[in-house]
Amino acid sequence: MLTRIVAALCLVALSAGAGIIFAGDPPKPGETGKLTFVTDEENVVASEIWGAWEMDADLTTRLTQRPPREGQTLSLDFKKSDKHTALMTRFLEKFFASGEKKADARLDELKRACTLIYASGELAVIQGERAESFAFILVNYRGNPYVIILENEDDLESFNVMLARDLKGDGDLLFVGGDYNNQSFTALKRKK
Repeated sequence: MLTRIVAALCLVALSAGAGIIFAGDPPKPGETGKLTFVTDEENVVASEIWGAWEMDADLTTRLTQRPPREGQTLSLDFKKSDKHTALMTRFLEKFFASGEKKADARLDELKRACTLIYASGELAVIQGERAESFAFILVNYRGNPYVIILENEDDLESFNVMLARDLKGDGDLLFVGGDYNNQSFTALKRKK
């Protein structure tokens, strides 16, 4: 009898906990090839990526097994921008429409990824003395957070991202990789 009561209490506790953990339905993907912008506060990368980041040379050295070159710097600044979002949207809609008749597995994966766009705007990049600005979107590509940028208004580039959040927000770490999973990551910390 006691075992049944304990089991019932555990079941009630688990049910209540599951309701808290899974509160709110996750965004649902739209039609493949159609861009769907969503806000999902449960998406850590989308919630925390905003703002300025600078390379953490020590952590990058640990990750890559080699120190950055002398004077090598990297800063990223993710900003919300309707102008850049509209630019990326127009490009992707044309790009997807022009590729409708092609059999391309990577294009199909990209179309699927863009059914849920978690963040979009402007990405300002400063690498050494060179400064550039791009329209960007954040999607989930093959299970990984993935940033896609529009370069020169006619070409897409991309890279994997991961984010480790500090509860206070000042110790967050952003990890930026290549467009394939076999490339190393550069570590960035929030710019103070």
